[in-house]
Amino acid sequence: MHRAGAADDFSEPRRVPVAFRLGEILLGKIHLTLRVSQQHFTLLPQREPDVAELAWLSTGEGDGVLIRSQPLEAPVRRVRFESGWIRYAPRQYNRCTTDLRGSFAEYTHTFSAKTRSTLGRKVRRFAEVAGPSGGIRTYRTPAEMDEFFRLATKLSARTYQERLLDAGLPTTDEFRRSTIELAATDQVRAYLLFAGDASVAYLFCPAWQDSGILLYMYLGYDPEFRNLSPGSVLQYLALEQLFQEGKFSMFDFLEGETEQKKLFSTRTTLCADIYYLRRSFRTSLVVAAHTVLEESVSALGRLLQAAKIKSRIRNLIRHGTRGPASKSPAKP
Repeated sequence: MHRAGAADDFSEPRRVPVAFRLGEILLGKIHLTLRVSQQHFTLLPQREPDVAELAWLSTGEGDGVLIRSQPLEAPVRRVRFESGWIRYAPRQYNRCTTDLRGSFAEYTHTFSAKTRSTLGRKVRRFAEVAGPSGGIRTYRTPAEMDEFFRLATKLSARTYQERLLDAGLPTTDEFRRSTIELAATDQVRAYLLFAGDASVAYLFCPAWQDSGILLYMYLGYDPEFRNLSPGSVLQYLALEQLFQEGKFSMFDFLEGETEQKKLFSTRTTLCADIYYLRRSFRTSLVVAAHTVLEESVSALGRLLQAAKIKSRIRNLIRHGTRGPASKSPAKP
């Protein structure tokens, strides 16, 4: 079981970006030097540690510590000051997971009849357009990863995840080497969805330290095909394969909460990303500025939701259009 004050549960101090976003638009980043928790959230106790449990940090270097996805029993205050520290919890969310034990048929029956029908219709519609040479392809060996990267990096450059969120598939040599190492021990799954010979969506999932937990790390799709819901179709088909394979026990959708994650998950856990920062002029300024922006964006989001135009604005930002893509991909 995780002990909050155990130094070996945290990384060495490293530069960690604090992102300033206006919704999905990245405005900029400020880096703090932090020790970051390295335990999977399922190993953490369902309560936030207090500063006393992290007292060993008081003589360490850097700005403090970051615990990602700390499970909570109930929501916590965004900011708290104590003993020369700032405890900052800017993100509180339900972390979504899917239990991969059992059969795919049992899993799909956790959906409502309407949801099952909708997903089935999306999968069939995509298959009709994709043709016999389309569909899902799985990549898991070192040799297969070369092919995946060749196709997926080109696709990633066209996605809004890359353009707006700075969350496209990494292209560094270090990332490729680490992926090849995972593939050599059968600890990664990558998927591409094809319409004819064109790759239109990718999903990259490494395993968590040989634990049987597969992580939803990177997903993106070609915006020209968004009227065919390629992200949802690929997620559905990938989960179908994972249930049939039976190697992994959990699919972890990681931090954040989206409608798609909630749709495909079988369990949610209230979590928060919590910063424990030494109180200084710089850290106080970062927390104050970040708090003002986050609360302003939340208030704006509520106003747009009340005016029933939030989804239109989101589509404009992501795709430069008010609604679904008007261009349908031609059948191959």
